[in-house]
Amino acid sequence: MKLLLIDDNPDDRFLTMRDLQREIPDLQMAEVGDARTLAQAIETGSFDVVVTDYWLGDGVTMAAKVLVVEDDPILVETLEYNLTRQGYEVCTAMDGLAALHAARQERPGLIVLDVMLPKLDGFEVCRVLRREEEKS
Repeated sequence: MKLLLIDDNPDDRFLTMRDLQREIPDLQMAEVGDARTLAQAIETGSFDVVVTDYWLGDGVTMAAKVLVVEDDPILVETLEYNLTRQGYEVCTAMDGLAALHAARQERPGLIVLDVMLPKLDGFEVCRVLRREEEKS
């Protein structure tokens, strides 16, 4: 699996990379320190997964619908604006439980998932969705 990590804080990038490598030992990672490169990475990268403070699901270059899960309304607005400009249909959720509900209802091809969320953290949301995907 090939992953792109986007985060403007080098300490956060290090911690996220460390945690992800524990979960997925054969993970290949590249990192970017500027969130403005998100659209470029989506367009040009052949990544299986993209992580910023968020997680973008499989099919990054093929998604028509994107679920943005973030508890900071300014970041939601920014991501929604940029992804809409790139031609994506965007739906949003503000916490982990709402993210699970939206993912099940909307069936997005791409999920931008904040790690630190109220009610259920992003890692657990990701785990639950992966387990459900494996069962289907």
